[in-house]
Amino acid sequence: MLTLTIDRIGGSIGAASIDFFTALGSADAAGLGGALRAGTLAFADGHTSRTVTIEIARDTAVKADETIVLTLTNPTSGAAIGDGTATGRD
Repeated sequence: MLTLTIDRIGGSIGAASIDFFTALGSADAAGLGGALRAGTLAFADGHTSRTVTIEIARDTAVKADETIVLTLTNPTSGAAIGDGTATGRD
């Protein structure tokens, strides 16, 4: 399982949301334990952190790290994206 944390920095007053989607980096679809994720993360008033979890299929083969990329888009309520892309490694 790969869990990426999205932090709301610079204040937590009022509700805000942000859209996200995941894509294969160097990983292949066979390495996923489920589907790539996409959706909207909602930050209620006072909330500063949300997570996105991606299931990873474990295998016994020795190989180089594989990556999955998470991209953030469409912030609401005056929010801005500082770094809109994260890469998770397995």
